[in-house]
Amino acid sequence: MLPVGADISEDRLVAFLDMAKEEILSWMYNGEIPDGITDVPAKYERVQIHAVVIGIGIIGGTGETTHAESGISRTFKYTDMVDYIHKNVFQYARFL
Repeated sequence: MLPVGADISEDRLVAFLDMAKEEILSWMYNGEIPDGITDVPAKYERVQIHAVVIGIGIIGGTGETTHAESGISRTFKYTDMVDYIHKNVFQYARFL
């Protein structure tokens, strides 16, 4: 469900996909993305898409975990895209 009046242009969608991709890769590789890694692994493509849906779904509700208006209430399971990604992507172990 998109927020009322949400303007989801192609540019905005691409921006959300890019943000989710960067967060997934950064999280997976502990902030040190190896050279040559530019795409989300296939096993995390759904996570990327779901993160975008979550991000778009809470536009205007920044920081809210619940919202009620005119007899309609929503509860957000994840506080934002990053929260969803961190709970659904495994980090690679770093060896020192």
